[in-house]
Amino acid sequence: MKQKYIARYTKRKGFSLLELLVVVAIMAIIGGAVITAYDGLVSQSQKATATNTIGSLTNSVRQFKVVEGNYPNNWESLMSAIPVSTAAYDASTGDSVVTVGQVYQTTDDAGATTTLNSTDVGYGNPDNLVLTSGVDAANAVGNAGVAGILASKLAGKFDFATPLTAAQAESLVEAGITKLRYTHADADDETANTLSGIFTAGNEADPNVGPLSEISIPQHAFEAPRAGTDRNRGRGFVLQFGADSTSVPAAIWEAGTGGYNNIKVGANPGAVLVGLGIGNANTLVDSSGNAGDQSAAVGSISLATAPFYGDVAKNSYQHYIALFDVSQSPAVFVAIVDSRGDFLDEEFAESTGQKK
Repeated sequence: MKQKYIARYTKRKGFSLLELLVVVAIMAIIGGAVITAYDGLVSQSQKATATNTIGSLTNSVRQFKVVEGNYPNNWESLMSAIPVSTAAYDASTGDSVVTVGQVYQTTDDAGATTTLNSTDVGYGNPDNLVLTSGVDAANAVGNAGVAGILASKLAGKFDFATPLTAAQAESLVEAGITKLRYTHADADDETANTLSGIFTAGNEADPNVGPLSEISIPQHAFEAPRAGTDRNRGRGFVLQFGADSTSVPAAIWEAGTGGYNNIKVGANPGAVLVGLGIGNANTLVDSSGNAGDQSAAVGSISLATAPFYGDVAKNSYQHYIALFDVSQSPAVFVAIVDSRGDFLDEEFAESTGQKK
C-alpha cells in the first residue's frame, strides 16, 4: 500500500505537457492583455511632458523679454541653405557665420583692398568706397529650403518658399533677433558629403558628414559640425542679418483657411508667423559653461539645456518651436509648438487620449 502511494505521488511531481501548454497559453493571454492595456502609454506620457514643457517655454520666452528688453537670439531656422561665399569662423562660439548687409570695398594708393561691412562705414572712411554686395540675403546664402531633418508632419505646417520681406526682417531685428541657424543643404541627403564654405567647431574647413538618416544626435543638426573626419552630428551655420536685409529665408506658419491655424495659437487671422526652433545655441539657454551648476542658476532666466520632444522618429528634429508675428514691428512672440507642430491645447488633448 505504501509503495503504491509513493508511486502515485512520484507520478504527480511535475506538470504534464498538456498542463504546461495550458499555462503557456494563459500567460500569453495575460501578456497580450497587459500589452494592450499599456499600448500608447509611452506616447501619452511624452505628450503630457510636452504639455508642461510648452507652458514652461512660453513663460520663459516672455520672462526673457521682460528682463532683457528683447527676445532671445540665435534661433534654428528650420531650413537648409548653402553659403554663397566661405563663412567667417567665430572662435568664441565655434560657428561659421555668414553676414547679410551692405559690404563695401576700398582700395588705397598702393592698390591694397579693404572690405568693410555697413556697420564699419562712417566718418573718416576713404571716399572711394564701392558697394560689392547688397542687402539681399541671396547674396549670402542660396539653395534655401526645408531642412531634411524635419518630420513630414512638421514640415507640412510651414511655407519654406517665401522669404522675409525687408519689413519683416526689420521687425525681427527690432525685437533683438539677428541670427538664424541653417543646416548645410549638401548634408540633406543619404550620402556622405563635404560641406563647402563652413567650418567645424574646431576651425577645420569643408567638414565631412554622413547620411542624414544616420545623424547621431538630431538635436545638434543646426550646430557646427564636430571636429574630426566622418563625424555625423552638427551640419549648421549662422546667418547674421540687419534691419536693412531682404529675402532672408524663413519658415512661415501656414495660416490655414480663414486664418484658423493662426487663431488656434493666439494670433490674428491675417498675421504672418515665423517659426524659430529653440536649440542649445539659443541665448535662452545657458552659455556660461556653468549649466550644470545649480547655484549659478539661482535668479537666472536661462534654461540649462534646450528641451526636446520625444514622440517623433529618432532621426527627426526634436526641438520646440517659437512662433513670432512679423507683421508687427517689433516682432511679437505668439506661441510655442512642439516638433510635430502641435500647440498647447492640442498637446493636452492628445495626452489625455481625447484627440488621437
